[in-house]
Amino acid sequence: MAEKKMVNVRLNPGLWGRAKAAAGHRGITLERWMSEAIEAHLDHVDLGASQAGSTGPTVADLAWRVAALEQAIDYLASSMGASLPGAHATSGD
Repeated sequence: MAEKKMVNVRLNPGLWGRAKAAAGHRGITLERWMSEAIEAHLDHVDLGASQAGSTGPTVADLAWRVAALEQAIDYLASSMGASLPGAHATSGD
């Protein structure tokens, strides 16, 4: 087995709950889910850098940006204690 490094990350309870639920839904550990998410993000960033000379963003790039904006809005709304119409409640598990 390859040597692993450990990192501690502080997450807000809502994000932690969403990540834990996503891992459980796939039947994998939170550690594995986080590793796969980081790898996917880095692959996306690397792909974006290699396409820097292209004529515009790809559909996958736009989808990723929308998802990032949704997460930022969820975070800001929860920080302000606001509830947005159509927002899904998350449990802190």
